[in-house]
Amino acid sequence: MPNHLMTNYAPLPIAFVRGEGAWLWDEEDKIYLDALSGIGV
Repeated sequence: MPNHLMTNYAPLPIAFVRGEGAWLWDEEDKIYLDALSGIGV
């Protein structure tokens, strides 16, 4: 990760492929609720 970016949070070992509203899907079609979207604002 470039050192000019925020490094407060470790990257997640998940690759999201799509999202709809607050829901995210990974490469294995597993669904997640995005509860962190506003953490950096």
